[in-house]
Amino acid sequence: MKSRYCNEVKNPSRVGKNDIEKYLKNEIEFLLAPSAEQLLEVSWDDIYINIPELENDLKSYLEYSRSDRTLFFTGVTGSGKSMVIKNVFKIRNMTPRIDGKCLIIPFAFDNLQNEIKDFFANMILCACDLIEENSPVKLASIYETEFYNSIKNARGDNSQRGKKWPRNKKPQTISERIRVYSEESPISFSSSLLKFYLNQPESGINNVLFIVDDIEGIGEEKELLPIKTIYEVLTCMENSPKTRKWSSKVIISCRNYVYRIVSTRNMNDYAEFVKMSNQTLESYEPTNHISLKTDIKLLDIIQKRYYAIVKENSDDKWKLAMEIVRIMLTEIDNSIGDLILNLNIGNFRKSLNTLKKIVFNKTWIQRDYKSATIGAFCIDDIHKFDIKPVNLIRALTMENNIVYNSMNSIIP
Repeated sequence: MKSRYCNEVKNPSRVGKNDIEKYLKNEIEFLLAPSAEQLLEVSWDDIYINIPELENDLKSYLEYSRSDRTLFFTGVTGSGKSMVIKNVFKIRNMTPRIDGKCLIIPFAFDNLQNEIKDFFANMILCACDLIEENSPVKLASIYETEFYNSIKNARGDNSQRGKKWPRNKKPQTISERIRVYSEESPISFSSSLLKFYLNQPESGINNVLFIVDDIEGIGEEKELLPIKTIYEVLTCMENSPKTRKWSSKVIISCRNYVYRIVSTRNMNDYAEFVKMSNQTLESYEPTNHISLKTDIKLLDIIQKRYYAIVKENSDDKWKLAMEIVRIMLTEIDNSIGDLILNLNIGNFRKSLNTLKKIVFNKTWIQRDYKSATIGAFCIDDIHKFDIKPVNLIRALTMENNIVYNSMNSIIP
């Protein structure tokens, strides 16, 4: 039985869009979208592929422990680090949240406009607001003297004088001293406020988890600044009573090369980072490390998306689009999915985009007009397309070019 998605073929020359793109563009775009965040009408739980052992390791950072811990979670670009983090810790937007007795403070640096220290300080202050809203703690704005004394005991009376001239002018009130401190030392101030709340039994929090994700989004040559800043936060968090009843954890999600710089301390690449004291560096030696390595295939990701969308949409076009993608990945050449992923060095985002280019290729992936009736065309069988393995490889390596060009090809 022929599909109803038909078109009259007036000129069988290979120009314009190919017929798959003409009739199944929306469906293919959904199935092969580079990022899960681009998908609508489906939940993350429906499209996420579980990695139980890895997830259990990460979830252990939600629990109180008798020592603070820092973890580097690494993987190649586009391997799914952020998606794992967001699903394990139920992060749907970049705002602090409370999970049981754990306070989760997430940081991401894609398109960051603010100064890094201000960004960290603002997120920590948002976490303090969250504690205020959910716990009957003593409010620092009301118990100013108690809050100020906690700062003074930990750091001395360093907020008594500001950096501005004249130096001999003392802030006359505690409120003024705290204000100067908050303006001149935003990281130290916000960390002090967070400690003030955590040290109160009424907070109900026994573990705080800082998640530093997408640090490469800040731009080249600045990737180490978020790490330096979170180390500064940790140093401030340590200045608490020895009898504190809460632990602090950090998960830093980054690419492999950033972890190598931090762990090997290559002084050529590390120059900007080594502006901190040696004691701080030694205190946070990156001993805990998990590398994201999975057996997930491209087809696994695509099928998850397909089953999620067809729950609410039974249109035959979805079935046809999935069949086209499935055949190109498995039936034609059982290893082509691995080939695309390997050529993109494990980057799922780039691999999905590469596959979409193959499916929409107008030069090599076109209808076999010799086996069809002139004057009518229906997308009812992918095998009516010229999808021999050689043409799939041509579409992969040459895209829409007739002649191979090593400068523009995924295979140089």
